[in-house]
Amino acid sequence: MDFLFFTLKWMLGLGITATAMVAAAYAFFQFLGRRWLEARFAERLEKFKHDQNQEIERLRYRINALMDRTTKLHQHEFEVLP
Repeated sequence: MDFLFFTLKWMLGLGITATAMVAAAYAFFQFLGRRWLEARFAERLEKFKHDQNQEIERLRYRINALMDRTTKLHQHEFEVLP
């Protein structure tokens, strides 16, 4: 009887300890995981913004080049017509 009581007490203590350790590990990984995910998403967002700005500048340069070509063509047309 004494052995059974001791075994149950030991298993209960082990269960409580294991539960507390699992809860602490879960909270720790939850906290670090959230910070890691936020850092990762911020890094990807910055890369996306950078790529988007590069694309906008490339398109702006192309539009300006086409507008300059059109302007020169119209200017040449006005010189030739008279």
